[in-house]
Amino acid sequence: MPTFIGRQIDFGLGKESVRGTAIAPTYWIPAISKGVEDMAQYLPDEQAIGKIEGDIGSLITKRWAEGEIEGLVRDKSFGIILLALFGSVSSAVKETTAYNHSFSVSQSVQHPSLTIYIQHPAGSYKYALGMVNSLEITAEVGNFVKYTVGFISKESATSAESASYSTENEFTGCMATVYFADDLSGLDLATAIDVKTASLAF
Repeated sequence: MPTFIGRQIDFGLGKESVRGTAIAPTYWIPAISKGVEDMAQYLPDEQAIGKIEGDIGSLITKRWAEGEIEGLVRDKSFGIILLALFGSVSSAVKETTAYNHSFSVSQSVQHPSLTIYIQHPAGSYKYALGMVNSLEITAEVGNFVKYTVGFISKESATSAESASYSTENEFTGCMATVYFADDLSGLDLATAIDVKTASLAF
């Protein structure tokens, strides 16, 4: 019988200074659904030892963790997901405390890594070397802008962090506009087009 429900699970992310070395969460992020689980790959031993069983044992050849998080796009914490996805960011001051962040694909095969935190009444766990495996962003009029991000990481280790949420701004679908141009430089002069629904998948 369950001892807790999904709404009691806390989800956090931290940008690692050294790839694969866990770091404290930069953000605790409210999420609609969250789940990261340890995985293992087994190698069966099919040798015969005078018995009819097909396998006499197995070895674990690989351990890792993976899972998906679904949440709302928020103005601060979502940037850490984009950084892990693209690998590079350039930030310029727009106003006193507001910045324009331009993300671009890093040609390095080692993009910035994240430590993923999952905390619930049954235990707290951290997953180092977290990498974005997939990302989908959806915007629809009358709803929040949402994302679903798939992670892959090292296997879990126990954690003693405490969740602490900060105030962030969220976005709605009516804020989304689309621009069309023949090339990237032409987007600055393109006309904004309002959309009813839009989806981006990486």
